[in-house]
Amino acid sequence: MEPLVELRLVPDGRFSACGDSVGWLVERGYGYGPEHGNSGCRTLEVYEALYLLERGDAIVIGPDGSRLGSLDLMRLGARRDDVFLTKYIVYRDLRNRGYVVREGYGIGNDLRVYRRGEYGREDARYLVMALEEGSRMPASRLTRSYLRALNLGKDLILAVVESRGDVVYYSIAQFNVRGMS
Repeated sequence: MEPLVELRLVPDGRFSACGDSVGWLVERGYGYGPEHGNSGCRTLEVYEALYLLERGDAIVIGPDGSRLGSLDLMRLGARRDDVFLTKYIVYRDLRNRGYVVREGYGIGNDLRVYRRGEYGREDARYLVMALEEGSRMPASRLTRSYLRALNLGKDLILAVVESRGDVVYYSIAQFNVRGMS
């Protein structure tokens, strides 16, 4: 079976898909660009291209026209983001569980996650921070991320990648002692 999508590396280190595959990507929540129809091109992040490549849904073409493999994409991602592998493991886990996952809003929120079946109809419900087991994070960063999620009306989730590669999810909520007796 032929791959559905041809992804080409563009100078900014992302990937571009053009033509008939754009509609397929839009429906499934991959990349950004044209939101309607099959015209134009769609831009994908490295972790999206890697996921589609690993699933067998894409072929990835380098600037010289050669095919790129998973290891090439991992190296490219690691050059752009020192926590790329951690973020990718969380992205892959969420996608494999049936969620649509998009790029986050910044300020430590790595990913936006939509409830199942709500992509395209509702806003993302969750902001996810990907962390490696044993890594340290200042409480001020966690507080900023929590307040950002709260202001956006979203739930903050910490996704911790364990040493074996498993992902454990923790929901962050505010504890209010005022109402306690």
